[in-house]
Amino acid sequence: MAKRRLGDRYDGKKIRKADPFFFVMPHIMKDRCDAQVFFETKIDMAQVDLLLQKLRQEQDLPVKFLHLLLTAFVRTLAAKPVLNRFVRGGKIFARNSISLSLTIKKEMREQGDEGVIKVQFDPQDTLYDVMDRFQKAVDECMAEEDSQNDTDAFVKVLRSLPAFLIRFVVWTVTKLDNLGIMPKFIHNLSPFHTSAYLTDLGSLRIDPVYHHIYNFGTTSVFCAFGMRRNEMHVKADGTPVVRRYMTLRLVLDERIADGFNMAAALHHLENLLKHPEQLLEPPQEVAVDPGV
Repeated sequence: MAKRRLGDRYDGKKIRKADPFFFVMPHIMKDRCDAQVFFETKIDMAQVDLLLQKLRQEQDLPVKFLHLLLTAFVRTLAAKPVLNRFVRGGKIFARNSISLSLTIKKEMREQGDEGVIKVQFDPQDTLYDVMDRFQKAVDECMAEEDSQNDTDAFVKVLRSLPAFLIRFVVWTVTKLDNLGIMPKFIHNLSPFHTSAYLTDLGSLRIDPVYHHIYNFGTTSVFCAFGMRRNEMHVKADGTPVVRRYMTLRLVLDERIADGFNMAAALHHLENLLKHPEQLLEPPQEVAVDPGV
């Protein structure tokens, strides 16, 4: 691991090598809501479904598309670390860890409680590793009806405060975060200080939305996916064929990287999901952010 230098944070290293324009962008677009860009891709589920069926039958593995998507994100962030950058206090940083946050519905009813989990991953993780880490976090979150993880507990403490105190706490934490001196325990509890936030809307039987990125925290990527859809296609010989697709809708902070590098990262994510067998083995190489 590279030595910490002046200007670095405990959760990321300052980007020092980039086009000069990118050092100005955080001052032109001060908030993430100013810098949101929207991206949609459709994943042909043919290879995904084949792999899921194979793993379920041959290894009795309770694997789902969500597990493949989580693994693909971990692999993309490891191979294309520009996607793992964030902007805070007018500066761009390369995050020094990989984490993904999700909201878990504990009960599938309108009044059912929700839990939030943030899972830390290793760049070398395979699908099996990701499933194990993710399931441990889910089990902890849903162990008992009245159970709550540390993040839930922290939010409930805030909720019990008067509105003016909540505003003051959030304002203070944001200012400390801008300076890179926010207490680590808040960083560890906050689901908004994460590489990417994902939401599964398929269980709600709706199509994915373009979900905003939060100004609070350091999340630069929000990904939503929903129901699978069948589409009719015509082969070269004129024969009609039905294919199943999963739509991913992402909202990204355009201040973290130029369009070329952003596109390369998104193409990498698409390729992993179109050829998901790659996720069963560790990556051949883990990249270092070129801007550090």
